[in-house]
Amino acid sequence: MCADCTGLGIYGPVQGQGIDVLRLLRSLCRRPVLLAGITPAGLRALPTYLHPTLLINQPGLKPRTWALLRGSSHRGFYIPAGKGGVVDVHGARAIFLGMDDTDKITRGEVLHLFLAPALFNHSVLNDARLDQIACELQPKLLSYRLKNWQKVQESAFDVSTFTFPTRELARNLGACVVDDPELAEKLSLLLEAQDEDVRAQRCTDVRYVIIEIILVLLHKMELSAVRVGKISELTNALLRSRGEIVEYNSAEVGWKLRQLGLCRRRDGAGKSLCLHQDTSRRIHDLARSYGVLSRVNVRQGCPDCAKAAQPVVVS
Repeated sequence: MCADCTGLGIYGPVQGQGIDVLRLLRSLCRRPVLLAGITPAGLRALPTYLHPTLLINQPGLKPRTWALLRGSSHRGFYIPAGKGGVVDVHGARAIFLGMDDTDKITRGEVLHLFLAPALFNHSVLNDARLDQIACELQPKLLSYRLKNWQKVQESAFDVSTFTFPTRELARNLGACVVDDPELAEKLSLLLEAQDEDVRAQRCTDVRYVIIEIILVLLHKMELSAVRVGKISELTNALLRSRGEIVEYNSAEVGWKLRQLGLCRRRDGAGKSLCLHQDTSRRIHDLARSYGVLSRVNVRQGCPDCAKAAQPVVVS
């Protein structure tokens, strides 16, 4: 119902439980299609003009297929097809990935569902029971969809403190909760742990660390400029403290600064980064984008930090 469809990543040690969840979702979702052994070619061949909900049972999903599914999770993006054409495979999907592919769903693109070994009783989910669930709930869900379509499209729900794409996931889920602000706000609590996992994964990304270090230097207000070599030294030290073994030299850090849109200047002692107002604005923008800016490293009285202090917006 929302502007961009939402995905569900399911994993656990017992494949039968994952299949049960997918079969249950078939009774609840709009235009469901149960799939296995999906490939990029198979994905392109689906009747996507019907906008089905893809329910995929595929532990060991190939990286190329996963990348295609991730890339098509945003409305308006097409993928190449044969004979110079393109196809729109955007839509809702749920994927059971088992336990070996947990790293594939730790980036926040999808809602996480962890299955405990004894979570479901297989006898409860027989075909007759699933048909009963579908007959009871599908008409109610369709009625809700038709009644609230316009409100969902116009929803202003947002959790600006989340990182992208957890923020987008929260926005999509919150949009579907109509006329219940309290329930919509609880979505932020539901996704907080997931967003923390995303931040933990990003904390060893060299760009994240560089932004974090420059942000701290700006907030200390002790220097007007900092050597790229010093940024490199601080970056490697912080990465080591977080368990990373890769080190970056000054030239590599300099290229990362350039990629981040941070201009350096050269003098007799080498290159340095000016810590002026333009740099502060750029770093704070990057900090918000990368999820670096949090309650921990926001400085009271910093005008650029104040721009990030936005409350959750509920439609």
